[in-house]
Amino acid sequence: MAKDAKSAARILSVQKQIRKIEEAKLGALQGRLQAIKDEQVALVSAMNNDGALQNLFLDTMAVRMKSLASKERYAEALVVQQAAVVRDEAGREKAAQRLAERKAQEERIEEEQRQLNDVLDVFVRPKDASLR
Repeated sequence: MAKDAKSAARILSVQKQIRKIEEAKLGALQGRLQAIKDEQVALVSAMNNDGALQNLFLDTMAVRMKSLASKERYAEALVVQQAAVVRDEAGREKAAQRLAERKAQEERIEEEQRQLNDVLDVFVRPKDASLR
């Protein structure tokens, strides 16, 4: 039974690590999405400036805005997908935690029963049968 409890604890440990990795991936994706949004804001502010050379690059800026919008949609989809993965991993971790707790409880109950049986054996065991 102790083997089961240790196995369940190892499974829980692995699930925690997996969840942390998936959360880190989500954070990286969110950072990338924010960088795209920041670049869009910078590009829009550059387009709003009244510079003399601004009209020369208007077409290029429009193409870049279109590209950034496409990247933003893709990044948002990845963030949504990764958030679902994180939720799934959190659920698996919770299930592994419940399993580990249940196995640890079973192990404690089994140990208590063994100790109780040892105490009862001492009291029930017949005394020395010698005639002396």
